[in-house]
Amino acid sequence: MRGAAVARAVYGALLLVAAEDLTRKVTGTDSRVAAAVARMLGARHLLQALTLDRTRSRGLLAVGVAIDLLHGLSVLAVAALSSTYRRATVLNATVAGGWVASGWRAIRRA
Repeated sequence: MRGAAVARAVYGALLLVAAEDLTRKVTGTDSRVAAAVARMLGARHLLQALTLDRTRSRGLLAVGVAIDLLHGLSVLAVAALSSTYRRATVLNATVAGGWVASGWRAIRRA
């Protein structure tokens, strides 16, 4: 596994196993919904890390970049609408931006 895939897999695993603690620290609330969303996001990151790490296909890598970009934009929309989750969603959008940059780099190297 390459560095970016390892980082994404670790991030995904962390979201899966520590969703309640992470969402509580970032949002300041004990939201079951936020923890469930964090777990789903963690599962997606694990799946994406395992899938995209094994490909050199620019097309598949571009799909991964598109997923990360759309995710980042969608959580920014949530940030604009929800003061409760603003901190978490802006943080998440920032992380998504990092995955987009990493994905573009992988496309150029493929």
